[in-house]
Amino acid sequence: MKTTIFKTAIMASVLLAAPSAHALVAIDGWQFDTNSAVNGATVKAITTNIGHLNVESGLSTVTQETDAVGNPFVGAKFTEFGSSLSLTYSLENCIGTCDGGASAVLPTTYVFEFQGLEGSVTAVGGDGSISFSFDNIAAGGFIRLKEQNSGEILATFDLAQPSGGSLGNFNGTGGTAGTSTILGLTTTSIANLFRDSSGVSLVSDLINNPLFMEVVTTNSVPSNQTPPTVFDCGFDSGHCVQLQPNSNGTANLFTVPEPASLATMGMGLLLMGAARRRRA
Repeated sequence: MKTTIFKTAIMASVLLAAPSAHALVAIDGWQFDTNSAVNGATVKAITTNIGHLNVESGLSTVTQETDAVGNPFVGAKFTEFGSSLSLTYSLENCIGTCDGGASAVLPTTYVFEFQGLEGSVTAVGGDGSISFSFDNIAAGGFIRLKEQNSGEILATFDLAQPSGGSLGNFNGTGGTAGTSTILGLTTTSIANLFRDSSGVSLVSDLINNPLFMEVVTTNSVPSNQTPPTVFDCGFDSGHCVQLQPNSNGTANLFTVPEPASLATMGMGLLLMGAARRRRA
């Protein structure tokens, strides 16, 4: 029981620390070590000196709670699923997440997939803009990286904070640009999938070596989706609309540079809780 509480406290400290710009550090020049099918045979393919992945031609379906006439409101819930149609990469040429230049092709086709992402609207503007947060993953949902041809799941991720974004206009008119960030904490991956610039495996054990993949995209709602059709659904208001935003963006690897300090924070949270129980 005590061991479980201790591990839970440390894990909580990792997730609490993750949103800070100072807590996460981008991994530069990392390597992507995968198995690729070539002419029916599986060969090892290592892509080196990656600045970031490029997430291209993404398409998602959002079921959004609204009022009776199709307007979103603060606190309105939503669910989302979707995928990118392809991934490419940009070479490392700038410290941090600022790498640029032409896209390079990976050895085979990889996609990001997500299903059952749940969240809520955090702000609604008079110009039709909205802000939202991703809050959790529904039972049976996932965030994962997959090799498209074989269907092999290369890595899975838990939802970490801050994750969320915006739409320039909910109805797809008057400027539809927005951004979306999904911060994923690596939970499983094939052996040596991610390596640092020197080839050392980046292993995530969630507590001592948390490894994050942050996907940041630009979103747009095509104007031909307006006005959205309201239908009955299971959210509290009983009303929903469905949107299909397009997205393109980047994915970067991040790590937490001082796991020892996070463990100390976790112990501090545990001791504070114990002290409060004793006072009670």
